[in-house]
Amino acid sequence: MRDIQQWAETAPERRTNLFAGLAEARFSGDPPSTVEPSLAVFEKLRREVVPQEELADACWRVWQWAEEASLPETAAHFAEAAALLAPESPVYANDAGWACRRVALYDRSAAWYQRALRLAVRERSRHEAVRALLGHGAVLKEAGQPAEARAFYDRASRRAARTGRRRQAAVARHYIFALEAEHGSFESGVREARETLNLYPVYDRRVPYLVHDYAFFLIRHRLFSYALPLLEKLVPAISKPDEQVLVLSNLAWAAAGLGRGEQYRQAGERAVQLIDRYPEYGAAALIHLAHAARLTGDRDAARRHAAAAEQLAVSRGEEALAVEAAELVNAIAARIPPERHAAAEDAAALESLQKRFAARLRRWLAPDRRGSGASDRTGPADRERRSL
Repeated sequence: MRDIQQWAETAPERRTNLFAGLAEARFSGDPPSTVEPSLAVFEKLRREVVPQEELADACWRVWQWAEEASLPETAAHFAEAAALLAPESPVYANDAGWACRRVALYDRSAAWYQRALRLAVRERSRHEAVRALLGHGAVLKEAGQPAEARAFYDRASRRAARTGRRRQAAVARHYIFALEAEHGSFESGVREARETLNLYPVYDRRVPYLVHDYAFFLIRHRLFSYALPLLEKLVPAISKPDEQVLVLSNLAWAAAGLGRGEQYRQAGERAVQLIDRYPEYGAAALIHLAHAARLTGDRDAARRHAAAAEQLAVSRGEEALAVEAAELVNAIAARIPPERHAAAEDAAALESLQKRFAARLRRWLAPDRRGSGASDRTGPADRERRSL
């Protein structure tokens, strides 16, 4: 990264002998095959002139590998490098925005998304314009501004629908549903969940994430018996460890709500083990675990998880989660009893929607079809902090 930064900051006519006299760059160990071509470009950089586009592409491919390997800091470094080396690319700017948001660099993330939107509009890249709007909205949500975030999501949804981009329209509705799941009413959440499910292609790779967010919505409304079966099936379906943090913490919460102590304990312990290594969703997961511990009557664990959630959220600048964790700390100290399992007001309608989500997940999990649907050609779609 130092070589790349120095190269980028040097005038083109002075780059030829930039690394003269320096030792050849060498890499220890056996690098993953997916990044070997990029490492070859970085080595070549010290010996000869490398086209700027080639260097940007090499950085972007390292970002892709780091993203899939759950190495967000490495991903952020190389995503920003690619965007700086290709300043006219809305794709790279969007990826840099996403990568910075994953490591809680929210001001930089917002700046990249703003830049991506300008570039996308200039290039008439509707796909990247929608991505930029969604990403910027998500940054606003992290800052505790749900109304402003909703405005960006609505813009993205309208733009996607107006230009016939059905799959991106589904992603935009998914963002809106995730916001409703956390802040809205039960009726609005059901409406958005149904609309999002209708829009997504059957085998889209984001289907398990939608099911997860629907399960979180059910948990928020204390419908644990509906949430738990979905979450149990999601544990093998969502296998990335950084993402499993949320799945397991919600599984622990639902199990606690139903009095399943051993299942709560196992899921909670696995989640805690992952949080130290993958802190992106850590504050939200710790809040979930604090709620779960309250339901089991373990006030010490609840207080410990809530305090840790507040500390982590503050350190990462996640203002909305920090406020939520602080309120939970106060509720535990005041011995306010937790809300227990609730019965659905319209059981028939909820059962119908539940069956649709369960059936969609079963189809997605079918052998040889898993995740075979449409995907973003430029990498992962932006995700919410509380949702996947």
